[in-house]
Amino acid sequence: MEERKIRVGVVQGDINGVGTELILKTFAAPEILDLCTPIIYGSPKAVAFHRNGLQIDLNLNVIQQAKEARDMRVNMLDAVKREVNVDLGVATQEATEAARVMIDQAVEDCKAGLIDVIVLAPVGCIGSRSNENTTATPATYLQQQCGGEEKVLKVVIDNGLRAVSVVEGMPTEEVPAAMTKEDIVVKAKQLLRSLKRDLRVENPRVAVLAFNPMNAEGEYGAEEQEYIVPAVKAMVAEGLNVFGPYQADTFFSEGEYDSFDGIVGMCDEQVLSPVEVQSISGTLKLFTGLPLVAVMADEDANYEKAGEVVMDEMAFRHAVFMAIDVYRNQINYDRPFANPLKKLYHDKKEDGERSRHQSGGRKPTDNQRKDSEEVVEGGE
Repeated sequence: MEERKIRVGVVQGDINGVGTELILKTFAAPEILDLCTPIIYGSPKAVAFHRNGLQIDLNLNVIQQAKEARDMRVNMLDAVKREVNVDLGVATQEATEAARVMIDQAVEDCKAGLIDVIVLAPVGCIGSRSNENTTATPATYLQQQCGGEEKVLKVVIDNGLRAVSVVEGMPTEEVPAAMTKEDIVVKAKQLLRSLKRDLRVENPRVAVLAFNPMNAEGEYGAEEQEYIVPAVKAMVAEGLNVFGPYQADTFFSEGEYDSFDGIVGMCDEQVLSPVEVQSISGTLKLFTGLPLVAVMADEDANYEKAGEVVMDEMAFRHAVFMAIDVYRNQINYDRPFANPLKKLYHDKKEDGERSRHQSGGRKPTDNQRKDSEEVVEGGE
């Protein structure tokens, strides 16, 4: 790992929401510059508008390229390259388009190694570039821009809880039709890998939640019998520390989650609400499965609070810290696999296999052994 400070690409997000306030408050604390070099991807004029309105004293080093960033300064990269209108508290197409451009530039620079991690400020649904009439969450948009074989997984994190949803963004009544055994297995394995590589949890234990409550006879519902129980059994057969299914209501109310490092729920309602209820400093979202590190605080644009100087930046600051930690964790996790040690012993079994291969798999006859011994004696 290079000696230079970790470069954190901070995406301004929706210029009409509270994201800029969170960014300015976070980096107004000078001690954070001892930890990283921030580069804000956004509109310098929009940031100046918020800074003046919020009366936050923060000097910015405006740059045009990430390679111009300076340590011990809050760098402001003009990602939009045009003037955008700030309309506080209003969702506009212009702001959405600007947020896309910011993310695009940050992803491009991260791929090029100019920044190390990406932290997203609050942003609403982002229109897909291929179809302006469709919407995409930050997770799906990052997937589109980054590519990669693995599908992005959103890990919701707060106060030791790490949870994922098998079916995201759907009403609960539509979840059974979208649920499959394969998706449960894939997301549970992704979570296990993220716990090991991103969060450095050794030998993690993952709990899988049931979708339906048990009936009076203590029997599982249709989804449990068809998808969830077979998925858990398949992973247990592979030697993975996966347990369940557990009843979602008692799992949280009775503190069963304390025995596990990660949770797999079937839908957002099962995991997001309980995690947010127990939140102390704000919930974070880690987007794993991407070829880069991306984190955001679980905040929406909060248009109704824009410009009122009422937002608590603690969760956003923690998102910055988590991105840095994940980046370091991945380097430390991957390092032993990059240059594996050569075997320090001689495997006689390999000699036997090589000998049989050379002789066509047949053992040498007594005459062949005798001839070989004579040749050796003659050579001596």
